[in-house]
Amino acid sequence: MKLLIAVLLLIGLGLAAFSWMAVQSRSGKAPGLREGQLAPCGAQPNCVSSYPGTPTDKLIKPVFYPQTLTQAEVESLLIKAITDTGGLIETMEGGYMAAIYRSKLFGFVDDMELLVDHDSRVIHLRSASRVGYSDLGANRKRAEQLRSAILSTAQLQEQ
Repeated sequence: MKLLIAVLLLIGLGLAAFSWMAVQSRSGKAPGLREGQLAPCGAQPNCVSSYPGTPTDKLIKPVFYPQTLTQAEVESLLIKAITDTGGLIETMEGGYMAAIYRSKLFGFVDDMELLVDHDSRVIHLRSASRVGYSDLGANRKRAEQLRSAILSTAQLQEQ
């Protein structure tokens, strides 16, 4: 009986900790641009980025698009791709977009940031958890889903 009570107590404490972390994740915001670039990923394994200089274990491919697309068309397809993949756009300014995604179970908030470099015809992505250490690959999976949605929406081929 004591063992059962101890197990239930540990489960309750674990659920309380996860709930507290989920609430904490809702109070933050995306890091935003730093000197015109997406913020680098930290030491935690819960971040991926396509930005040059990203360590290989956190690196994802950017999305390249043709000269035939205008900046407005690119922004429109990004809005569609983000909303189609379950994201909610919080910021849009000058080629930079920040969106949030919430996990289904506890409602953890993860940030997805995009930076459109219209001169180089490239869209950089950065996806990271706001709290915690590991995300079990959730941000990499989400970033790859968004990349696929962008390519599909724009009917682009992988480069």
